[in-house]
Amino acid sequence: MYNYLEVINLNLNELNCINENINLDEYIDFREKVKKQMEYPEWLGDLSKDDLIKLINSDSKIWIYYLNEEPICSMMLIPSDEKSLLRMWI
Repeated sequence: MYNYLEVINLNLNELNCINENINLDEYIDFREKVKKQMEYPEWLGDLSKDDLIKLINSDSKIWIYYLNEEPICSMMLIPSDEKSLLRMWI
């Protein structure tokens, strides 16, 4: 896993973005490694592989960015509606 100082001067064109056919086991492994480095790891959540599959099948999306075939960043979009926002008190 890269140290943030190693990627601070990173050129975004050097990254390979994968946003289809995500390897969920690799994504979960990367998420857990990142969480171990965080002051507030709960911010990344604990979605199981089954939860992720359900979300992806209902219009959620995951992006993973790789540098030299190693994940260095990931993002997840979970669409919401008024009902789900109210349930979260947002």
